[in-house]
Amino acid sequence: MARSLKFKNTLLNITLFILSLLLIFVVYNVILSLKTTEDELESENPTGRIIQVRVLNGTKVDGLAKKLSDFLKSKNFDVVIQDNYSSRDVKKTFIIDHLGDKRVVRRAVKVLKLDPDQVVTEKKDYELTDLTIVIGEDYQKLNSEIKW
Repeated sequence: MARSLKFKNTLLNITLFILSLLLIFVVYNVILSLKTTEDELESENPTGRIIQVRVLNGTKVDGLAKKLSDFLKSKNFDVVIQDNYSSRDVKKTFIIDHLGDKRVVRRAVKVLKLDPDQVVTEKKDYELTDLTIVIGEDYQKLNSEIKW
């Protein structure tokens, strides 16, 4: 009888150990999935709304505004306008920030893999877009996912 009780205690301890490991594994995965979801939400839409963008081609290479627009749309940006810039000899791509919202700018800089120094703030009343992206001759140095 004492042997049977000792066996039951050992079996109970092994079962509790296995259940504890299983519980730790489940809690770890839940925490990991919540963190990943928060990171994805921050990277996808930091402002809680769609970022509206104007894309202008500042180079002599035709079709760049369309290609960048397609890429931005795939990253959940709303491209409102795509056209040519007033000058066709822009050396470096830059962003014009019309809102002054650092989260919006950070999102665009991150998606394009652009240097934050290439952002100019020009707040305007009644602006149609949050940002204007002007493509420069350095366009191939932007995010390598863009199909130029």
